[in-house]
Amino acid sequence: MTGQGSIQLTSDKLVQTVLPEWCGLFLADSYIQLKARPEINWNFISWSNDLTASSPEILYQITDNQTIQVNYQIKQVLLTLEGEKSMKVNHELRHLPITLPFDLYSTVLLEIVDSDDFICWAGDTNQNCSQSLSVLMSEDKTIAALYANPFEWRAAITGISESDGNTCSSQILVGTSVIENIQTEDKTDEYSCRMFIKIPEINDLNSVYLQKNDKRIYHWIIGINPHDSSTSLGKNTVNIQWDPRQFTSSGHYYMLNGYEMTAEIIISDMRQSTHLSVMGADATQYFSIIWGIG
Repeated sequence: MTGQGSIQLTSDKLVQTVLPEWCGLFLADSYIQLKARPEINWNFISWSNDLTASSPEILYQITDNQTIQVNYQIKQVLLTLEGEKSMKVNHELRHLPITLPFDLYSTVLLEIVDSDDFICWAGDTNQNCSQSLSVLMSEDKTIAALYANPFEWRAAITGISESDGNTCSSQILVGTSVIENIQTEDKTDEYSCRMFIKIPEINDLNSVYLQKNDKRIYHWIIGINPHDSSTSLGKNTVNIQWDPRQFTSSGHYYMLNGYEMTAEIIISDMRQSTHLSVMGADATQYFSIIWGIG
């Protein structure tokens, strides 16, 4: 036997579990039922030696002295690597993007080949900006090597409540990257105002949305509730601010009043105008940030 598992053997209505190096006697021309039983996280692959078959359950006739081997393989998981340059995977040069299979719970070593403009790793890994990264393959994973380029940017949007001068419950982050990054908002019971990113196909409200940089026009829907978490009535004003230096140098940034692409333009150039005042009671107002590359 290769791998980890056992065999369920049925003969003359007797069912038994046989382990590696098992030997038994049977009448000539009798039939036995063999069923492969892999251990957890292992898969059946084939039968070999005097029995060649790929089905895990076989009815087999004993005609002579026979040696049968069952072959198991540990489950495979997929590592998808995104990026613009090559990297070494377990010391072998690979061109990106690429998806590779690995044994479950194996460790994969990723190494940056060209360190010029390398920023950091992203995806299914903790924040790590070293030139090499060890990845434990406990499940399918996607990891990207980020390099400085016009499509690798992120900008923070913050809100300041006029009623108490505090920032909103959560700062939101928009941008683009070689790999999509979505993070749900940090919920809190007390806040001076509330901001979030709404993604139509996702129910959760989000604080981070870095879109995959594979388009020419990008659209972020921003929800703002100027009211604080108190039960008091009345209106409040929130000043929304951003730093245009965090935008990439390419393309054009503007803002719409609403979540439709056909909504009214309220800021024609977000590099020149760097804030927006939003006034209202306890209700969410929606705005859109658009980045067009041309």
